[in-house]
Amino acid sequence: AAGKTGHADSEDSTRRAPKHRPVLFTGHSLGGALAVLASFDVAKFSAQIGLRSADDIAVTTFGCPKAGNPAFSRAYAELVRTHWRVALASDLVSKMPKIGVPTYAHVGTQILLDFRGSLLIDPSFVELTWWHLQPVSTALHSRACYMLALQAWCRVQ
Repeated sequence: AAGKTGHADSEDSTRRAPKHRPVLFTGHSLGGALAVLASFDVAKFSAQIGLRSADDIAVTTFGCPKAGNPAFSRAYAELVRTHWRVALASDLVSKMPKIGVPTYAHVGTQILLDFRGSLLIDPSFVELTWWHLQPVSTALHSRACYMLALQAWCRVQ
């Protein structure tokens, strides 16, 4: 509202200014896949929902299966720039659908963990090949297993 001087009241304009509030999406397993899809939609419509930019969106997933095809993966990478995809080396679900099926692709920067406290960020082809030689199981897909692996990493730091 304009005061006697004709200028907008500074308190009133401050109240109307949008606050900077980054949005974090996270999830485990199917929840991770849903976090991927939701973050893509929010990034796509960031201006319409009041975010300053898609850079205000961050995603961390645990044991997330592949959530889309290669075209989706490329579009996602253009919109969502901060995504950490944490996977246990021996977690079968995080490799699904099956390795070698070209119709699905992962998104985000891969972080591989194991129970010895090893952590690899954006592993090379050689590192991935070695990690994928380890036996896999759905039994190691639980949130508790991810917590134990993260605790092991914290202990070695």
